[in-house]
Amino acid sequence: MFWKVVITGFLGVLLWLYFVPLYADIDPLALDEQASVSATRPSPRESAVYRSVDVPHGLPLTTGLRLLRHGSRYTTTDGNLQDCWDLHKEAGKAVIVGGEKIARGELAERVESLVSGLKMLTSFHWLGVFDCELDVCSLSVQLAGLFTGDFGLFQISDPAGLTQYAASQESEKRDVDLVFVRGKDTKNLLSLLDLGIFATVVVLDDFIDEDIANAFPVKFVKLSELSELTAGKKTAYTAPDLTSSKTYFKQCLRIQKDDRVFEFTHGNFVSIVASQLYSLPAGHSWKPEDKVLIVVDHAEFGHYLAKLAMCFVVGCETAIVTSAGIDLDTQIRRLAPSIVHASDAVWSSNSTVPIAFYDVILNNVAESWFSTGSCTQLADWRRQFKQLRLVYSAGTPGSERLNHNAVQAKYGVRLIQELVVPGILGPVLKTNFYDYRVVGTNVHRRGVPANCLEVKVIDHGRRLADKREGKLHVRGFNIGKSISGVSETVSSPADSGEPGWMPLDVVGKFGTDGCFYEYV
Repeated sequence: MFWKVVITGFLGVLLWLYFVPLYADIDPLALDEQASVSATRPSPRESAVYRSVDVPHGLPLTTGLRLLRHGSRYTTTDGNLQDCWDLHKEAGKAVIVGGEKIARGELAERVESLVSGLKMLTSFHWLGVFDCELDVCSLSVQLAGLFTGDFGLFQISDPAGLTQYAASQESEKRDVDLVFVRGKDTKNLLSLLDLGIFATVVVLDDFIDEDIANAFPVKFVKLSELSELTAGKKTAYTAPDLTSSKTYFKQCLRIQKDDRVFEFTHGNFVSIVASQLYSLPAGHSWKPEDKVLIVVDHAEFGHYLAKLAMCFVVGCETAIVTSAGIDLDTQIRRLAPSIVHASDAVWSSNSTVPIAFYDVILNNVAESWFSTGSCTQLADWRRQFKQLRLVYSAGTPGSERLNHNAVQAKYGVRLIQELVVPGILGPVLKTNFYDYRVVGTNVHRRGVPANCLEVKVIDHGRRLADKREGKLHVRGFNIGKSISGVSETVSSPADSGEPGWMPLDVVGKFGTDGCFYEYV
């Protein structure tokens, strides 16, 4: 009996070792070279320059959407956010936000009506927004300030932290005099109202604090009454002409991070949108029939807007929810998305193993299968959400470490991890779609550069570039401009070897596979 058990077990191991590799959906050799590495190093203190294999050295980085130019059959253009908006209006699907579903035609009408009204209230380019909630009103403001090309969106996260920046601006050079806010949050703007920054305050929830309204020489307007105030004055909406190549460099978004303000252009957006869409395998790319769930973390506001622009370009249905107190499984069950984007923290809080004993066993087996690349077999059999096929997880430097494999095992889908940092739109690093390997406990995350970026490391303490270790530096088309605080987008040659490289607070090592491994 003993030998029967031993022989059975031995045969079982042999069968496992033989059959499991047969079910792998990619050969391990495909993961051995995931980056294009420059042939030379700029200096002994610096590593070689790394790029995604999609954009090898000798070819340009991804700069835009490669859309056919208006009136041309052969000439392509990088495009801009207005092109993304036009694609949505032509063939996009409904957007679900704040539990309300709004069709593309109704959304476009709301946004264009809002733009026409705002032109009667302000002549400045920037629209200030201080709002941490998400509903149809706030989405309309975001689209009006960003995608139409008529204005620019100035996202304020902490009015107190913005005071120093606002005070440093000379009154004749100020470029924003209107702000959107919830009535209950108006008190948080007192420091900015004291400086006389804003001439008009538009309340999104129609609640005006009369004490504050009477204390400052500022015009308070209810969003619902905006059309009435401008009745008979506003003209039919006419979209601005953004076909000029100069639009690529036109500023469209400002995001406050603590006491700093970062400014982004249309080019920053279209380069990262194209980089993310064009880096997926053909059989797994985004499709118009997809439904995308975006879980918004306001600390990564620009990342959310880039994902929204991706939805507009593809023409898929979009659902938007906030991360505060979210039960992700409930939202996936209710909305039935095929693609989900959320932060590492949200995925970590929702990837715990069920209590039932058999579920624990199945989860462990699934994790084992994922670590061999055979993710689609057992996962398809046991996963809860059959329609789900791809998930994104965004994390910041030093954030909670995500068990990549546990998330894949529970949801039974591919997971693309992304590293996002302030001042850069979209991910700096992202994992390969097929990368199933499990990293050690000393590694926080790994990834290769986005297609619009190139990266390198520079000596950092005992971490030497000779050993491909050091502090990460990046250069590319989705990097914004710091217009207050310490400028990080153009560092000195002493810091980065040459101008134009942005140092990140990330230390790690380039592996022989071309991936950058961030140290814990």
